[in-house]
Amino acid sequence: MAERQMHEANMGQIEINKAEAQHRSVFVAGWRPFLGWGLAVAMIWHFVLAPVTMFGFAYAGMEPPELPTFDMDSLMTVLLGMLGLGGLRTVEKVKGLTK
Repeated sequence: MAERQMHEANMGQIEINKAEAQHRSVFVAGWRPFLGWGLAVAMIWHFVLAPVTMFGFAYAGMEPPELPTFDMDSLMTVLLGMLGLGGLRTVEKVKGLTK
């Protein structure tokens, strides 16, 4: 009974997600892409641009400036949630509730 209710709730959320994604307003359909691009920029800065910048300064023999940092724990929590990589998705797949 509980599994069926959870499945119905998930299906309802899927329908809401579809409606939001088709909406013309960027304030309705654009929040997921906005978060996705924001997370992508933060990841690129943290894993690519900041280390390359530090290497460039060290190679040039200069003292690097204080570079901005991000709270990667919070960013990873949001990213994993957006990508559906939480434990609930795995449970659904193991129980055969999704394809």
